[in-house]
Amino acid sequence: MTTTTELQHKRVVLGDITSKRSNTLPSAKKKMRRRPPPPTVIDLEEPDLDVDTLQQTNPVYRAQYEEVSKAITECISDFANFDALGDVLNDDDDTLKDDNTSHHSSVLTDGPLLPEESENSAETKEKANKKYHKLWTSIKDSDNLEPIMEAEYSEDIFKYINKVESRYKPKKDYMKTQPHLDWAYRSTVVEWLVQMHEALDLIPETLFLAINIMDRYLSKTVITLNKFRLAGIAALFVAAKMEELHAPSLEDLLNALDGQYAEEEIVVAERALLLELKFKLGWPGPFSFLRKTSRADEYDDDTRAHAKYFLEIMITEGKLVAAPPSWLAAAAYYISKVMILDNDDWTLKHVFFSGYTKEQLLPLVRLTLGLCDNAKQNHKIIRKKYKSEEHSATVEVYEKWRANTTFNP
Repeated sequence: MTTTTELQHKRVVLGDITSKRSNTLPSAKKKMRRRPPPPTVIDLEEPDLDVDTLQQTNPVYRAQYEEVSKAITECISDFANFDALGDVLNDDDDTLKDDNTSHHSSVLTDGPLLPEESENSAETKEKANKKYHKLWTSIKDSDNLEPIMEAEYSEDIFKYINKVESRYKPKKDYMKTQPHLDWAYRSTVVEWLVQMHEALDLIPETLFLAINIMDRYLSKTVITLNKFRLAGIAALFVAAKMEELHAPSLEDLLNALDGQYAEEEIVVAERALLLELKFKLGWPGPFSFLRKTSRADEYDDDTRAHAKYFLEIMITEGKLVAAPPSWLAAAAYYISKVMILDNDDWTLKHVFFSGYTKEQLLPLVRLTLGLCDNAKQNHKIIRKKYKSEEHSATVEVYEKWRANTTFNP
């Protein structure tokens, strides 16, 4: 259990609170690794039962109450005493901005992959904007089933989230500062989080926000290998509270983890992430961009549904940790469009609604196809997930398409 001294540290370090077995996978049998001593039996129907009574009659409650109270007080103090409010509201330079290396790294075998802007792509976007801007802002073009696509507000909404996606991003090469980790193990952790996300029955947006939170945290904090999963599951718990209508409780999370972590480990790790990121959790994720891109095909449901598989494959790839979610969404949609509609045209309308030209998408499309072609060996959990009918059996559709297509971007 965390000592009072540890709770008094301003910055919580995951290395102080993780158990030796944190790196193990859940067992088939439900076994709690630790069992707290049985609490004193008290009558919960007693009308005069209050905090003081609980503290006097239940030593376990008393110890937990004191620790949680101190943690909450310190967390509030940390947030209230940042050097200046402006620093809280502005960009976090250490996390959100890349180094001075060139962004034109898509040709490098081992380097990060990011979208490139050329004169040709800029001219194409300008043509698309002139042709379709009036359509985009027409009230008649509103999607009444999706508030973010309401014409009256959509233009301003997407201008804002385009800025946010570039601000709240991890460092593209953060693994260079992690002596105990590597990209291969990150891929394993991401797939494990996909499994936990599925077990908790969470919405897709939660998974993508969790990966962003984890990567941004690792952009700032050095951790050891056996703390990697703890950072990931804490990020998933935080993301669930941001995105879910009915977020899972801590008890739900502990049950899904099957005894891998204790309650205290999750709570302290969650606090560490929040303080390190200064509570900046408003990263937009790819799904709003995916829906906007699908507007070019009148919101084709099948194409958008199958695109989710490609997006989940993308988040396992280290080269894409700093890639804009709008770019990932556009490339995932393009692959799905070719697969489902048998049409590889990327018209000015697609350029306008996605924000990217075909030229900009092709490097990412090639990378994604390679990842999917090797999913049976390298991404078994995601592949298994998307073989199910619940997820549109996308893997079967994709593998049948790849076996019969001549598509070679």
